[in-house]
Amino acid sequence: MISGVAGIAAGGRLSGTHRRPRGMTLVEVMMAFAILVTGLIGIFAVLNAGFRSHKRAINETEAGILAASVIAELRSEFSRGHLPRSDPKGTYNPYASSPRYQYRQQIIPLEAARRGIDQKAADREYFVRVEVRWIEGGDNKGVSLDTIIYCNRKD
Repeated sequence: MISGVAGIAAGGRLSGTHRRPRGMTLVEVMMAFAILVTGLIGIFAVLNAGFRSHKRAINETEAGILAASVIAELRSEFSRGHLPRSDPKGTYNPYASSPRYQYRQQIIPLEAARRGIDQKAADREYFVRVEVRWIEGGDNKGVSLDTIIYCNRKD
């Protein structure tokens, strides 16, 4: 028993063993917090980019649907033998059911005018472009839809 008593140093601890402090130091806590904040910033940046991408995709899809709707209306006019007019450059029409969007239609005959043929009564193909734009974040964004439509002019 003397050996056990002899091994006890002043203060009641065994000599040769070091007591580990409990808890964490302030530096360890700050480093852990810095790592946590860095990870959270990265996660929120990815989420923000995802939300912006989703919003852009929704806007582009809606604009594409509106452009297809305008093309369908133009196709209907062409099938009745009416020739719709192109909008002047830089002029956009408000879309009635979606006031956020504006559109512009451009209609160009594909074949050159020929002599001796009444161009107003001639059957011909037309290049049709519909541009839809909207304002997002202070910038003009837009999509365009191109097609070729045959106009059957009825006498």
